[in-house]
Amino acid sequence: MCPGSYSFRWEGKVNVVPPPPNGLAEAGLYVFDVEAIGIAPGYDEDCLRSRVLMIGEHEVGPTTSPNISEARYILRSNRNASEAWVEFYDPLLDLVSGPIYGPRHTIPENITPSSEDWNIIRMPTPIQYVAPRPYRTVFWARDNYADCYKNHQTKYTFTNQVPHYYGFLIADGFRYAKGTLRVRFLKTASIPPLGLAVNGTKMPEEIAKIVERLVTGIKVISHFNRYLEVRYGYTPRIKPRDSFGWETALYTTGIGSEGLKDKINWITHGMKPITGIIFISAHGGLSSVLAIPNDAEPEETDGFGSYWKAPDDCVRTHYSTLQDLSNVRVVYLNACQTTYFGGGGGGLTAALAKKGAWAVIGFHLPVEAILENPPGRKAAIWFFKVLAGWEGWLVSDRYLTYHLCGTVEEALSEAVEALPASTSSWWDRLTNDWRAYWAVDGKGGPYGDPLKVKLHP
Repeated sequence: MCPGSYSFRWEGKVNVVPPPPNGLAEAGLYVFDVEAIGIAPGYDEDCLRSRVLMIGEHEVGPTTSPNISEARYILRSNRNASEAWVEFYDPLLDLVSGPIYGPRHTIPENITPSSEDWNIIRMPTPIQYVAPRPYRTVFWARDNYADCYKNHQTKYTFTNQVPHYYGFLIADGFRYAKGTLRVRFLKTASIPPLGLAVNGTKMPEEIAKIVERLVTGIKVISHFNRYLEVRYGYTPRIKPRDSFGWETALYTTGIGSEGLKDKINWITHGMKPITGIIFISAHGGLSSVLAIPNDAEPEETDGFGSYWKAPDDCVRTHYSTLQDLSNVRVVYLNACQTTYFGGGGGGLTAALAKKGAWAVIGFHLPVEAILENPPGRKAAIWFFKVLAGWEGWLVSDRYLTYHLCGTVEEALSEAVEALPASTSSWWDRLTNDWRAYWAVDGKGGPYGDPLKVKLHP
């Protein structure tokens, strides 16, 4: 393209995964970016929107004054923003109030915000009529890097950057005492009691740290000048549509099988169409049951699963009470015997796949716990490391080792090497024969195959 002025028309087509039914974006306000790359990429290139300032977490809530709302927002950059403001639009996208300018305080990208880091603006929000479409609050900001740009002007950041992360994470890990468990309502069959105490409460946070960033590609400027493309990944800090505040979807206390079901339903439904991950580290058995601790009734443990022989002889919470899981990319059950060999023939993994999850992974045999660590802890960590990708050694701007986001099959092939030696044979670890331990169910969502599912794109 030659130097000059250009215009374009957007007809609403999108290429997101999963795609909307008609291939078009929903009606709403959108912001665009334009990139130009010249003959020397990395030097002779520019873009319209700021890459050094981001609008992070933000929310709008009522105050004690009528028609006055409070807008709260986090700005992320290494310099305070030059400007920040909000605007309020009615359902017809007409501007009702604003711009109203507010604080410009920022924090670095990798910092968890404290209460002092929130910027607050009070603004008039007159609700004039009821309509099927919502009133909208739009957050704006300009960066403070004019001295770094060729035109010496500040840039707008992307507006209302939601989600701040690519997707959501639900991660559960529970603690079990030695000798448990008696599973509620499970009378004719039982899960073998644990031979030692198992503590899985640290695993949710371990998995969250792995998947919070994704290594999605490598950009080559020259033979000795290249860098990895790393983007925000999946976060347990979520805000479903029916929630005013932010929630943390890491559960380590005895929420019971009903609590587990309610959390999964609320988050997966409230986050649509954003996709996510479910990770559960628990005690399992019968190829179909997870034993979930219940602090309200500590003498017993709730059963969650697909085992359902008769109305008076069943797990406390049946998988059929789950809502649609079609926006869940990966379900990983870090528990003994939650599926049958080869999968597909039943078990809890097949049951969750029927709910629409793209790929459901579970062990079809017992896995030994070591020193109170959950069964397969190291294998689960390697599984998610391969899914998310990792950054290796960097020497003279050149990565010597790195791994881009992998598929479920690639992740399992690496994870089998991390299984306890008492569980796996040296030959299986040598040949990466993960099928000797795991089964995978699901239709793969847009990938068409559960083994091909990835966390990005």
